[in-house]
Amino acid sequence: MIYGLLLIFPGPTYPTREPPTSVISQQSHMRRRKRDAVPVPKSALEMLCVNRQIHDEARKLFYHDNEFVFSWPTGLQSFLFTLGDGRLQTLRSVTLFHTYYRSYTSEKEKRALKICLFAMRFLPGLRKFHLLVDFSTRAYPFHDQNPAHQGALYPSALPHVEGLFKLKNLSDIACRHLPAEDWKNNPVSQMHPGEDLCSSYRHFTFGLRLAQKGFVNSELYTEVEWENNTLWPVLEGSDCGSKKDCTCGQIEEAPN
Repeated sequence: MIYGLLLIFPGPTYPTREPPTSVISQQSHMRRRKRDAVPVPKSALEMLCVNRQIHDEARKLFYHDNEFVFSWPTGLQSFLFTLGDGRLQTLRSVTLFHTYYRSYTSEKEKRALKICLFAMRFLPGLRKFHLLVDFSTRAYPFHDQNPAHQGALYPSALPHVEGLFKLKNLSDIACRHLPAEDWKNNPVSQMHPGEDLCSSYRHFTFGLRLAQKGFVNSELYTEVEWENNTLWPVLEGSDCGSKKDCTCGQIEEAPN
C-alpha cells in the first residue's frame, strides 16, 4: 500500500516540531544567506492534507506502525498534548530517554515525566513503553563510592516511578539503566557495581511486567533504596530471595 511506503519507517521515529534539516546540515559550510536558499525537504505527513479520506486512512498507519522515541519528558509531553484524540488512540509504541541528574534535574523535567506517565494511562492503543534511564556521569562518576550517590542510580530513586505501575494493557514494558549495561562489561569500571545495577533494573522491569497481569508489589516504589537490602521485594513467579539470587533476567514472561 502506498501509504505504508511513505509513512512507515524501518527505524525509530523522533518527532519534532522543527522542519527536516538534513539538507541544511549538509550545507553547513555555506554562508547563511546561501544556506537559507537551500530548499528544505517537505514532510511525508503533508499527504494527510490532500483530503479527508486520505487523512483518515493514512494517519492510522503512521501512529500505529511506527516506534516513537523521545529524548526528554518535555518532548513527549508536548507531543501528547498536541495530538488530537483520533491520533492518540492509535499510538502504539513509545520509548523515552530520561537523563536524571538528581538535584540537577529541573523540576520542569520531573513534572513533565509525571504528566506523561499519567497521560499514557489513557492511550487505549499503547502496547509498548520503554523508559531508558541515563544518569549523568558528570554528577556521579562510575568510580564514585559515596553511598548517597550510589543510591541515586537505582530505580527506586526515579521521580514519580509509581506512575509506571499504573500503566495498563502493555505487552512490552521495560526500565533500563543504559550506562550500567556498559559499565558491567567495561574492565576499566570494575570499581562500579554495574552488575548489581543491571540486576536491580531487571528485577524492577519484571515487577512492571507483573503489574500488567495485576500483581503489584508496592515495595518496588515505596521502599527507599531496596536495592541495597539483602532481601529484595518478592515477585510472583520469581525465585529471587536476594539480589545475589535474582533470576528475573532469565524469565522471559511474567506469569498469568
